[in-house]
Amino acid sequence: MKIRRISVKILIFTLLISSCVSANKIKQNDKSAPDVFLDCSFCDFDYIRERVNFVNYVRERKEAEIYIMVTAQRTGGGGRQYVLNFIGQNQFQGKKDTLFFNTGKNATEDITRYRMQKYLKLGLLPYLTNSDILKNLNIQYKGKEQEEIIKTDRWNNWVFSIELSGYLDVEETSQNYDTDVEFQAERITKEWKFESELDYRYNEEIYDTEDETVKAVRDNYGMESLVVKSLGRNFSMGLFTRMGADKYSNLKFNFQGAPAIEYNFFPYSQANLRQLCLRYYIGYRYNNYINTTLYNKNQEALLKQSFVIDLEYKRRWGEIDTYLEASNYFPDINKNRLTLHSNINLHLIKGFSFVIHGGASLIHDQISLSKEGATKEERLLRIKEVQTDYSYYVSLGFEYTFGSIYNNIVNPRF
Repeated sequence: MKIRRISVKILIFTLLISSCVSANKIKQNDKSAPDVFLDCSFCDFDYIRERVNFVNYVRERKEAEIYIMVTAQRTGGGGRQYVLNFIGQNQFQGKKDTLFFNTGKNATEDITRYRMQKYLKLGLLPYLTNSDILKNLNIQYKGKEQEEIIKTDRWNNWVFSIELSGYLDVEETSQNYDTDVEFQAERITKEWKFESELDYRYNEEIYDTEDETVKAVRDNYGMESLVVKSLGRNFSMGLFTRMGADKYSNLKFNFQGAPAIEYNFFPYSQANLRQLCLRYYIGYRYNNYINTTLYNKNQEALLKQSFVIDLEYKRRWGEIDTYLEASNYFPDINKNRLTLHSNINLHLIKGFSFVIHGGASLIHDQISLSKEGATKEERLLRIKEVQTDYSYYVSLGFEYTFGSIYNNIVNPRF
């Protein structure tokens, strides 16, 4: 009963302290309203169009007078920080502003989208000062919004998460069972970052044929940890460790430990829009194998180094996310691997976008391959790693949109 009374009070309090900016809903294509392009891959557009209804939404960024780019990144408590970049175009060329807001780890989608539309309204106000729309705006202040301020944190910035999931898919001639257990712990401050994850997964597939029953079992567990120390606006250093077992890779037990250093060509404060990081790892690796390897090893200790280039860049013309890693073992540097992953989305001309997703690897470091090889069934069911010198994948596509540039109407039917 007490909890219920508190919940009612919180609801009433939230309604009372909310700030709002409202206007009569504009007519579609109303030329007195500024044209806005909202670049946000995770926003609830229908919700926003219904509540921030004093601008014209356009589907082509070059047609917009206000370009709004929304990005998000995780915060130390497991929540997210949202960054709204307002960029003036055409008549508002050169006019820019940036707003921030945070949500907690347990924030619902409704809480997030409510705060999103609120800060969109606040950010749009400076662009309406010479507009007829301003005459119809009603600004109300109903009290100071109470942000959650923690004076004493008994957890000392530690955040823990436990996840247990199961999957079952059964047909007359096949069965698929999957169980996944995951535990995470992290502590993030301005100077230090600690992340640790423990994961166990078990998967079993059974196929009944006319001649036999084929059963495939995959199970693995692992624990990864990362400790990072900030060293100014561009440098950081850390320690990465991992241990676990994986039948697919012929590993009864594996341990890795590697100190690392990272340099970001852009200040970390700009990470929501751009970062170009160089990382270097060098460390120890111990493998204990299930079966004797191709190199006649039952166990071995190795030294490994990795060099990484990581580019993330988001602008009005599109976004690029590219990851390149080169690694090798010592003393035999011929045991090496080169891996590239890239996602590119380019807005080339009005209404035309080009998308590339792809990756490739040159593989010469499969030191854990079993000397016994893999049976036909193990190859087809992918329950044992097989030898290969390369792998790649690619996806290309384009999108061309034409017609009305306006996108104000919301119709949720069907």
